[in-house]
Amino acid sequence: MKRRKKEKTKTKKRSLVEIAIVCSMLLVALQGIAAEQNVQVAVNAPAQVEGTFDATIDVDSIRNFNSGQFDLSFDSSVVNVTDVKDGEINGEAVPIFMWSFMDAETVRVLVGMPMGVDVSGSGCLAEVEFEVKGRSGDKSNLNISSGLLVDIEANEIEAVWYGAEVRIGGEEEEPAPTPTIAPEETPLEEATPAVKPTATPTTDGKPTPKPSGFEAILAIAVMFGIAYTLLRKR
Repeated sequence: MKRRKKEKTKTKKRSLVEIAIVCSMLLVALQGIAAEQNVQVAVNAPAQVEGTFDATIDVDSIRNFNSGQFDLSFDSSVVNVTDVKDGEINGEAVPIFMWSFMDAETVRVLVGMPMGVDVSGSGCLAEVEFEVKGRSGDKSNLNISSGLLVDIEANEIEAVWYGAEVRIGGEEEEPAPTPTIAPEETPLEEATPAVKPTATPTTDGKPTPKPSGFEAILAIAVMFGIAYTLLRKR
């Protein structure tokens, strides 16, 4: 009898250890899912621009970030990049390692914290300075691609990347003055007043992140229930 009780006790302990291991694995998977769904990178630029303007490459809810890179493309007949400045996450500077033109309409930017240093939180990876090249009403997409984020252990951080659109605002050139017509002359065509276009800001529809990890938490609760039932039967 004593031997059978000892064997039951060992079996219960072994079952609890196995459940604890499985739960730990599920929690790790849950953390991975949350990181993948919550990290977002987006180009934040004014909808209407004139002269020079800045666009920040915003990042949200990133953890243990160490370095990264991205390509930013644009319509060079409308806008052009003149400089790329350091970013900032959670109050800490994110230095620009280097940036360069890949072609006339694409720049590549590399950012990185010092070796062995990471940062967590929200902020921006970089600040990109533009100058306006086109005319009022011209538009340009600011598309971001080839994005890569890496944590302090050299693991890739999954992220969703979003671009933006800018439109040149400002006044149009005044039309040429209409010639004066003498009273005895009959005008052939009435002058049509010029209509100034109204810039319509575009909106960047980002998907609202959904709460993640509910399924994993539910699975853990179900597993504990099954384990408790099995232990009682034994």
